[in-house]
This record gives sequence, structure tokens and C-alpha cells, in this order.
Amino acid sequence: MTWLQFKTAVKELITVDGSRQGITSYVDRMIKLGVVEVLSHVEFYTKGNITKYNLAGPEGFQPLTTEGNASLGQLPSDARPQEAYRIFYDTAEIAASPPTDDEGCNRTPVVNYSYANRNDLICAHPLINDGASVIAIGKSGDFYIYPQLDRNEVLQIHWDGFTADHQDSDTVSYDEPMAECVGEYVKAKVTREVDKDLKLFESYYATFQKKRQELYLNSFGRQVIRTNPVGGSTSLACSTTTCSTC
Repeated sequence: MTWLQFKTAVKELITVDGSRQGITSYVDRMIKLGVVEVLSHVEFYTKGNITKYNLAGPEGFQPLTTEGNASLGQLPSDARPQEAYRIFYDTAEIAASPPTDDEGCNRTPVVNYSYANRNDLICAHPLINDGASVIAIGKSGDFYIYPQLDRNEVLQIHWDGFTADHQDSDTVSYDEPMAECVGEYVKAKVTREVDKDLKLFESYYATFQKKRQELYLNSFGRQVIRTNPVGGSTSLACSTTTCSTC
């Protein structure tokens, strides 16, 4: 789901507090803090975030600027980038509101380049193979990408991290069980800071802690095959067209 969809799911679960007058900004802030509380305990949800960049910087995208012959951008705070791709579209209008069904066919991977040699990218003389795209990432999260992007392209960075610093259109690895857990955190904070009800706060916070523990326990085994029957080789098992399981 996207970050906006996740926030909406949490607000639906906290019922009246989700649209309560005068605390909308506070609720949004508590959703972010609740997510951070979960991420600090459940590594599974720190993985699989995606941030998109575009030279025009339309709504939902992080902007890119140009420095010499390279494009310059900024990673989300505390992000640990795992993969990066340039995605090509026919027009700038499509790039500003891209479809998702054909991204795999239109994208090319971006590989690492030494940040110490970033001037190679700015001055258009990097030591790379023809047609390659490279990215140089600094300690503060700033990055240079070469060749520079045009308005028909989107840069997509996949990253892991403990931050909830998302744009509404960012793809996040969160799900409904996590939304339910964060909802309990938000209700606890609203009850304590707004309603001044410490007893109810303790009840909500205890439920939050229990659900966070459940998220941690349930995260194991979600990315591996638990058991698989031992069989013959694929070539032998599927050597005839009469095999009903092939």
C-alpha cells in the first residue's frame, strides 16, 4: 500500500479520533511516531520502501535538480538504499502520473559510483560502459545520478530503514495488522495528552505493546518457504505432457 492508504487505514481504525476537530495534525504526527515504534522492534517492516523522483517534481514525487551533466537528489532520512532504477516513459505527462503495470519492461538498473569521484558525473567523463547509469551517494544522503534524467523519466529507489519520513505516494511495506497496531498507539497518545485519561491510556498502550509483539512473532517465516516435498529434477518430473502436476 501507499503511505496515504496506510494513514487512512489507521484513521478508520481509531474511529472518532481520526476526524476529531482540532487534533488532525497531532494524529498525523502520532501515526508517524507509532510507525517508528513498530519499526524499532520489527525489522520485517523496515524493508521494501520505494521513493520516486522526477525532474519536474510533481505531487507525490521527490524533486531532482541538475548540476552540470548529473541530476542531484536527496534520500529519505536514515534510508539504506538497496536498488535503484531509471524508468522511461513516452512523455513528461505520463512520467508525472505513471502506470505501474509496465515498469519492469521500461526500467534499467542504476549501479554505484564513488562519491569521492562525483565530479566525473558532473563533468560528463565517468569511467563507465556505454549506456550505463550510475549513482554516487554521499554520507548525508545526497546523491548524483548520471546521465542526468529528463522530464520523461522517473528515478525509483528501493530502500530499507527505520524512518517514517514518507511522501503520500511512497510505496510502504506496512499492512493491515500494522495499521491496527499503530491505531492502538495513536488512541493511547490521544487519550493521555488530549483527554487526560491515564487509566484508558494504560489500557490502549498495553494493547499496542501486545500487538507489536504479535507483529514481531508473525514476521518470521514470511519470506521463506517453510517446507517443500523432496522431488526429482524438473526435467524428469515434467518430461511428459501427461503429468498433471507440471
